[in-house]
Amino acid sequence: MTRKIPFSMRVKAWWQGYDLRVKERPLEIPDEEPPHHNITYERERMPWETERIELVQALWGTGMVSPGNPEFIQDMVKPLGLNNEMSVLDMGAGLGGSARVMAESFGAWVTALEEDPALAEAGAAMSEAAGMSRRAPVSYSNLSEAELKPRGYDAIFSKDAFFRIIDKEHLLDHLVKALKPRGQLLFTDYVVDAPESLDGPLKEWWDKEPMAPHPWTAAEYQRNLVSRNIEIRVQEDITHRFVQMIRSSWAEYLDHTHNARPPEEMAKVMMSEAELWTGRASAMESGHLRVYRFHGIFHGGKQTRR
Repeated sequence: MTRKIPFSMRVKAWWQGYDLRVKERPLEIPDEEPPHHNITYERERMPWETERIELVQALWGTGMVSPGNPEFIQDMVKPLGLNNEMSVLDMGAGLGGSARVMAESFGAWVTALEEDPALAEAGAAMSEAAGMSRRAPVSYSNLSEAELKPRGYDAIFSKDAFFRIIDKEHLLDHLVKALKPRGQLLFTDYVVDAPESLDGPLKEWWDKEPMAPHPWTAAEYQRNLVSRNIEIRVQEDITHRFVQMIRSSWAEYLDHTHNARPPEEMAKVMMSEAELWTGRASAMESGHLRVYRFHGIFHGGKQTRR
């Protein structure tokens, strides 16, 4: 009979690009043990206790759904100069981890919006459990059509969320109207080296994304930000750092779960997430998909389209 390979070992082997096989050996029949009768009580599961939400937090950190722990967020938002008198809009907030970091670390008042209803519900519950339902609430909303307070925010923040939005020009118009004069826009996003890459080198990545991506090039972002009177202070390629976070987080997680055999549903989620992040990391390492950080200041006045 063929021995079974622990699930985590199979995932780790698949992640690293090789196959695991074991030789057959006679079946070992353990001594029979008397049956155990345990009485268990199941409590009601919290909104954030789904298999996927459990997994992504194990990978990226509490409240996070993608690469970037609290220290990464703190470093990323330093240019904003946040304080307890500033209001921040977090677009595509996931579970609200970044929003809570900005509120807790810098005292800012953060409005966090998320398009995935399950993530938004769990994020709202997590903010409430952390005593931050007023300072960092998380709500469900369509990012492009959200009702935003005109000239209501000192800063708008987003992490890896805009590449899924089809009409990014409309989105930027929407965000600019919500920024105060001298307000700041800081975000990271996936960009492509050229639009035609989506039909060529990046087609496999495009096909495997759970939601159809619609990425711009870095030049498209630059042109559209400048035309909306946003002075770009930072336009930085952070792909190498991003890929390192993907690879190291998965390696640590798989090492940590080396001897564990997850339930069937968690096993399916692990394989799905591993395939997603393998595809993204490979596309980034090819050079055709990049991760950029943008930081700009809105100067107000009439917008000039180019």
